[in-house]
Amino acid sequence: MIKLLDLYSGNKFDPAQIIADGYTGVIFKGGQGAWADVPRYQPTWWELAAQHGLYRGWYWLCDSRHEAPDHITEMKHWKIFQDVGELGIWIDMEKPVLSMTERDYWKTPYAGYRNVVDFSYLIRTEGFVPGIYTGPGAYELIMRGAPSTAHEYLGTHELWTAQYPYKYDPNTSKPTMYGEWTTWTWWQYREGPDINLFNGTNDEFIEKYGDGVIVLPPEEPPITGDDTMAFTKKGVAKANTNIKMMGGAGNTIATLQKDWYIYGDVGATDMMNFTHYYQVGGIKKDLGQPCKAILSNLTVTDEVEPGDVVVPPVDPPVDTMDMDIRIHFVNEVVDSVIVDGETYKKVT
Repeated sequence: MIKLLDLYSGNKFDPAQIIADGYTGVIFKGGQGAWADVPRYQPTWWELAAQHGLYRGWYWLCDSRHEAPDHITEMKHWKIFQDVGELGIWIDMEKPVLSMTERDYWKTPYAGYRNVVDFSYLIRTEGFVPGIYTGPGAYELIMRGAPSTAHEYLGTHELWTAQYPYKYDPNTSKPTMYGEWTTWTWWQYREGPDINLFNGTNDEFIEKYGDGVIVLPPEEPPITGDDTMAFTKKGVAKANTNIKMMGGAGNTIATLQKDWYIYGDVGATDMMNFTHYYQVGGIKKDLGQPCKAILSNLTVTDEVEPGDVVVPPVDPPVDTMDMDIRIHFVNEVVDSVIVDGETYKKVT
C-alpha cells in the first residue's frame, strides 16, 4: 500500500517521522487564488522533502473569489512551474473556505465550473497536465448547471477524490465514482491527518512517477566561503526555529532546521542581523533582508566567519649565512671558506 500526506503551511512537517510512519510522498499546498501558502511561509519544506527522498507535488485551490489568470500569476511569482515535483500539479476543486455556505459560495464572483476549466487550460499552456482534487459534494456544487462538455473535459484529468467512509476496511472499502470518471488515482479516505492511498501496486507507482527523488550530495562550501558578512558568532539550531524579519512585525519568513546554522550579532534575546542561513553541508540560502532568530533555540560559538579569506603562508626567513656560503662556493673555485670565523667545507 502506497500512501502520502497533503500538508499546508500550518501543519507540522517532520520528514523523518513521515517516512517512519510509512508515507512515500507529500503534496504541499502551493496556494489558493492569488496568494501562495507553503512557498511563502515554509520555503524550506520542498527541498527538505527531496533531501529525505519523499515524492513531492503541489495542489492549488481554485478560489472562486479570484479569476484563473490571477492564480497563474501567483504561481509564476513563486516559481511553481519551475519544479512541480514527481507527483505534479493538482487543482483543488472545492469552496474557498470550508465553513462557507452554498449561498455565500454562489455570491463569489467566479463561482461555478468555468473558473476551474479556465484554470486547467492555463496550467496546460505552461506545459503541465494537472489532476483534480475534489469530492462528490464539492464537485456537484461547483459543476451545478454545467454542460456535458465541461464534465467530459474534467473527466480527462486524473482524479484525487476525498471521501471518508464511516468505517474504513482496507480489504473492501473503495470510493464511489462521479462526474465522467470511471477510476481514481488517489483516494483521501481520512482527514486529520489527510491520508491518501494510491490506486495501484508498487510497480505501477514507480512506472507512473519514476524511481523517486534524486538526492544530490550536499555541496561543499567554497574554500573562501561567503565573504559578504563580517560576523564571528555562529548559531547552530538545537531544534526547528523560526527566522523572522528584523523590522516591522517580525514576520516569519523561513525555518532554521535542526543543525542548520547562521552567523550574526548576539543580542539580549535574539541572534540578529544575518542575511543568510546555512543548511547541513554548508549550502547557503539567501534571506534577502536582515533577520533574527531566538537565541535560546541556538547553540552559539565563537567561530571565524567562513568568508574570511585564508592568508597564504609566509615564506620562512632567508638564512643569510647559508646565502653567503653559497655565494662563495659559486663565485670561487675553492674547497672551503671562512665566514664569520667559521670554516665551511664544500660538499660534492
